[in-house]
Amino acid sequence: RVEAQGRVTPVGVDRNWLDHPADRRRLRHAVRTTATMLADDAFVPVVRQWFIDDVGAGLDQLPIGDEELDGWLADHLGGMYHAGCSARFGAAVGPAGVVLGARGLSIIDAAVLPDLPACNPQVAVMAFARWLADDLAGALGQRAIA
Repeated sequence: RVEAQGRVTPVGVDRNWLDHPADRRRLRHAVRTTATMLADDAFVPVVRQWFIDDVGAGLDQLPIGDEELDGWLADHLGGMYHAGCSARFGAAVGPAGVVLGARGLSIIDAAVLPDLPACNPQVAVMAFARWLADDLAGALGQRAIA
């Protein structure tokens, strides 16, 4: 839940990202939780290196204090995109989104699309993700989320 309110003006959009203390607190928590997860030994077999920015800074360079982290977040916050078709279904991913040659790893997002649609891929990704999630739930002997 985002607390800050943006504005649309004739000269552009002011999103006011991180303008509200609750938004900064939640994002700090998300970044720290992610950093803790990525530092876990479970990722060692599948990841060579993590970067926290576009110039290759490592996790060890993530600021620790709230004020410093807020400054880092303000400097690095922006829109994000996801490169689609990087783990195409049938080539890198099989049934249930399972990564071929990897045990216990599934991908269920735009990476598995064979090609990007001509329009916004959101609906295609949601439909494909639902299909793969149902397939994965069946493989795990569980019921998919409705």
